[in-house]
Amino acid sequence: MAPFYDQQSDLSNFVISFTRDPKGDFAVFARAYAHAADRLAAQLLEALRFSDHEAYPVIFLYRHAFELSLKHIIYASALLAFSMVKVLAPGYFARQDTRTPVRIGIRSLAVSMGLNVLVVLPLAFVYPGRPGLHALLALNTGIGAWYNSTMLYRGLRRQGVLQHASGWRRMLWQVAAGNLLMVAFLW
Repeated sequence: MAPFYDQQSDLSNFVISFTRDPKGDFAVFARAYAHAADRLAAQLLEALRFSDHEAYPVIFLYRHAFELSLKHIIYASALLAFSMVKVLAPGYFARQDTRTPVRIGIRSLAVSMGLNVLVVLPLAFVYPGRPGLHALLALNTGIGAWYNSTMLYRGLRRQGVLQHASGWRRMLWQVAAGNLLMVAFLW
């Protein structure tokens, strides 16, 4: 049997990742944890009796499935903000304005880090060893991305560079309704 980790070669190391983007794997990992928990729970329930310590791995797996699902939802909701930064920043670069997006980016980084220091760090001290705090880190990163894209958008609107065509609001509502229907269908 091959070892899980080989210092000589990265090719033989045991790594579970299905894409080059580990954030995209959160849902895959969550389903895998839930499936493993289901199988263990089914085996436990077939037994006449079982002790508490035999149920702990099931609870552990379900908890991780929940946390990864939560992280996946948070990153998915922030994906639009990350994408909008890539769409809006060229509106500044095309006009030879590189300072404004960098300044807004630094402020959004300060927002994310400030939230981490003001929210996550105190919770980590108050509740050491509590699971789920890493989901707050993901949420704060998403909030920083939304701040970044909102400030870039607002700046382009104020400068008169970004102007919406007629019917834009109607199209936005149609896209939102279509996304909600898709979510309801996939749920």
